[in-house]
Amino acid sequence: MHLESWPETNKQRTTNNKQLILNMAEAKRVASLGLEARAKAGIKVRQPLLSLKVKSEKLKGKSELLQLIKDEINVKKVEFDKKIEQEVIVDTMITPELKKEGQFRELVRNIQDLRKKEGFTTKDHAVLEVQTGSEGEDLIKLFVDNIRQVCLLKDITFVQTVMGEGIKIDDLVFVVRLRK
Repeated sequence: MHLESWPETNKQRTTNNKQLILNMAEAKRVASLGLEARAKAGIKVRQPLLSLKVKSEKLKGKSELLQLIKDEINVKKVEFDKKIEQEVIVDTMITPELKKEGQFRELVRNIQDLRKKEGFTTKDHAVLEVQTGSEGEDLIKLFVDNIRQVCLLKDITFVQTVMGEGIKIDDLVFVVRLRK
């Protein structure tokens, strides 16, 4: 065994690996610049945005890496534009639909925090009782299936008065309680 020659390397595979490493480094750089642009604009990452414009076209056609960037920065699409002055530009205009999606994500985060605080595990499917105004109710109804799935809920019920955790998201106020 020790007298055998070293195995031959696959030069094509080595070249592909090097290219993948370079592409991944570029994706990390773009994501970092995108997050920096969000921070400068004062927009939390939980708030989805419409697009990110990128000056460099190194990642054009690399759909898997572009998806990673979209997920990391929380944008719907990545566009390439050689004419922009900065390396990246984040579209900071928040449409009503994007605002609702951001409020939904913030609500889910708060419910998940409450689950943790109350000692619920991933095996526990709870009932969420909610007291809120009509706009809060509309938001929950818009994303009801997603909220149930992500927060592991059997049901969501709207009640007039509930003793629970207060949540304020923008101009929406919720009082929520989890029970088994």
